[in-house]
Amino acid sequence: IVEDKLILSCKINNNNINIELNNHLIDSFYISYFIFIKNINQNPVTFSSNMPKTFGSSKELIFTKKFIKINNLGYFENIYEGNYQLLRKYIKSFSDKVSQEHSHGAYTGQKTILYIYKDSEFIDISNKRKFIKTFSKYKKEIKRFLKENKIKYKKANNIELIKLIIFCEKFS
Repeated sequence: IVEDKLILSCKINNNNINIELNNHLIDSFYISYFIFIKNINQNPVTFSSNMPKTFGSSKELIFTKKFIKINNLGYFENIYEGNYQLLRKYIKSFSDKVSQEHSHGAYTGQKTILYIYKDSEFIDISNKRKFIKTFSKYKKEIKRFLKENKIKYKKANNIELIKLIIFCEKFS
């Protein structure tokens, strides 16, 4: 996902080719065990009934990462859905600066931003300070929870983030 455009990178006859896909014509796609879902209406999407049989018993693994598209804001990893929706935005862009190594330009490194999405509002929680500010009434409880569960916010994986969000949902 580059600048919220779907780019298919492939090698044809030893040449690297990038093809920009039309977002309006693609509602979902699979890469390895990840499902990418375009969800304009922000409603839960269930693919279990119409999953291709070719996935067989590994079908459950496909849902380890679910990506949704919220209106024209692009694709987000849907980490958790409850009272709050926890989303991760992946950002990658193309730099057209030409060098000897990259005669046609190159892609930048991938960045991520964490958001809480509630009531059609995005709240940036990409660092511990922003997260605690979002739940400022419960600052002490959150800090204690992080310490007791040995969660380093900056390095937290999805499971740890889900535990933290579920803990914070108790207060809302």
